[in-house]
Amino acid sequence: MLLQGNLLDLELWMQEKIQTLNRELLQELLEQIGTSTEFRKAIGKLRCSLHLGKLKRRKIKLQIGTGDYIEIESWKINKVSNSTLVL
Repeated sequence: MLLQGNLLDLELWMQEKIQTLNRELLQELLEQIGTSTEFRKAIGKLRCSLHLGKLKRRKIKLQIGTGDYIEIESWKINKVSNSTLVL
């Protein structure tokens, strides 16, 4: 593209590739953290300190800064009063 004098197309192509990489990295990072033992222990302590119900796994969709959506496994905690806190 650049050799053909088309800088704009090159920039647009690069932006698309970088946005895709950003989305994929963020999804992978959030999945790794969300399934880690350390994270599970931390939210378990939070759950106990707030006297909340059991932890359950569920899939959620997040909109990230690029406007894209990613789907990850997350934790759901039921409050004793039947309302829900999502982490």
